[in-house]
This record gives sequence, structure tokens and C-alpha cells, in this order.
Amino acid sequence: NYPFHNLLGQIISAIFAGNAIVVKVSEYVTWSSQFYITIVQKILAAYGHSPDLVQIVIGFAPTGVALINSGIDKLTFIGSPQVGKLVMAEAAKTLTPVV
Repeated sequence: NYPFHNLLGQIISAIFAGNAIVVKVSEYVTWSSQFYITIVQKILAAYGHSPDLVQIVIGFAPTGVALINSGIDKLTFIGSPQVGKLVMAEAAKTLTPVV
């Protein structure tokens, strides 16, 4: 995968649309994801925006389930088809759109 592109492509689009973002990353790419988020937060702060617009959550499946059930408005998923089916099933319980 291309973690830099996968992560930042979604974040940049969401910020330009006026949204705050919470990113739950794979437990296998925690260091690089935290590094990229730190860069985005510094850029936001440099241009007078709250760095809190972008947050990162690191954890296994229960963390993802809690995030889906937290009242988010939309979910973008990048990952395997097997995990995607689980994500969609959980999101369907709250009618959360999955892209």
C-alpha cells in the first residue's frame, strides 16, 4: 500500500470540505501514520487553523468499532475486503455511510 497517499489523500479532501477528521490507522503502521499526522497538524497551525482538526486513533478492531459507534457522519475505509465487510456491517447498524 501507499500509506502516505492513502492517509493524506483522504485528510486533505476532508479538510478542504470543511470537516474535522479522526483517522483510525492499522495497528501495523502506527509510527508512519503518527509522523504524517504531526506534519499535517503543524501545517494547519502555521496557517492559523486548529491542529485538532486532525486526530489519529491507534488500535485494533474494538477501537474501530468504538469509533464507528461514536456518532461520526461518514466513514472512508481503505483496507482488505474481509475487514471492509466487517466495517460495513458495523456501520450499517447506525446507518453510517461508508465510502
